[in-house]
Amino acid sequence: LKGCEFVKAVKPSIEPLSLEQLQELAQSECHSLPLKRAFIFSALTGLAWKDVSSLTWEQIEKEENGSMSIKLEESTRI
Repeated sequence: LKGCEFVKAVKPSIEPLSLEQLQELAQSECHSLPLKRAFIFSALTGLAWKDVSSLTWEQIEKEENGSMSIKLEESTRI
């Protein structure tokens, strides 16, 4: 495009919440307890909101050693 100046996009830096920040959030008031729990779960697991909001019990599997895994796709396990 003639006469247009293009600006290079800058990728934002993302810093994870500290344990202290998560604990403070857990103690804070929230109008929706399910939303608060989902946010904290997302922060602790690293799952995106899209994955957390669509998660079903059928996707959670108990392993032989007693641990739990989340099946997101055929090849992805957490």
